[in-house]
Amino acid sequence: MELMTARWNDDRIDDLKHQVEDLGRRMGARFDKVDERFDKVDERFDKVDERFDKVDERFDKIDERFEAVNGRFEAVDERINRRFEAVDENFKGVNTEIRRTQEMVIGLHATITRLSVTLLAVVAGLVVTRLA
Repeated sequence: MELMTARWNDDRIDDLKHQVEDLGRRMGARFDKVDERFDKVDERFDKVDERFDKVDERFDKIDERFEAVNGRFEAVDERINRRFEAVDENFKGVNTEIRRTQEMVIGLHATITRLSVTLLAVVAGLVVTRLA
């Protein structure tokens, strides 16, 4: 098998050199365009980042406002809890008074019942003595 060898002369080498240089220039120009496009993309991302920073600042302000509202709710909760505790204490006092009143009514009922039985016995005794 015979090896194929190319013979290079100065003209062919110069032509190849020019082709490689031309290819380098064209690739450089295309890379420059790609770089420009990436620069534009970077600029757009920078703008997006700025917008996100503004949104973050707004959310920080909103968070601060919510914390203030939470503080107000906690203060209201504390006041309401104190009031409910006072109402609970009042109800305990009312319950105690109701129990005392019930005990007094039961006691009065028992006393009236005893007096009624005694009076009935006296009246029955008088009726029996009058009839006898």
